[in-house]
Amino acid sequence: MSTHQRWFDDLTDQASRKSAAERADLPVSTLNFQYKRGEFSADVVVALARAYGVSPIVALARTGFITPDEVVKGGASEALQLASDMDLLAEVGRRIKASRAVWDMPLDKALSLPEQDPDYFERVAETGPEDDTEP
Repeated sequence: MSTHQRWFDDLTDQASRKSAAERADLPVSTLNFQYKRGEFSADVVVALARAYGVSPIVALARTGFITPDEVVKGGASEALQLASDMDLLAEVGRRIKASRAVWDMPLDKALSLPEQDPDYFERVAETGPEDDTEP
């Protein structure tokens, strides 16, 4: 049994290929041919993963189309490119603890603040970062 066949059987909980093809909106003949060959195309892997609620990225890694390193390396920068402006702003807010004092600062100043102390942002609002001597 090939890696792809094992992946398919695990993913579908050993469902029939007909059932899996219908669920993934794939031609049964395509799924049967690729299963018997022991290798799915990347398109079929993605369609099956989506149909069964699994990350297509993880499915592509498990079937050898991409390496785990490629998943990690491309993940953050790719996700940032796809994120909406509101998602990016929400993440920046989360990272700067959404302190009103920090939101009132210029963005470059807010992003340069250290993160180690949760009270740091409040002190900075009162004294400014250059006057803060705590680590």
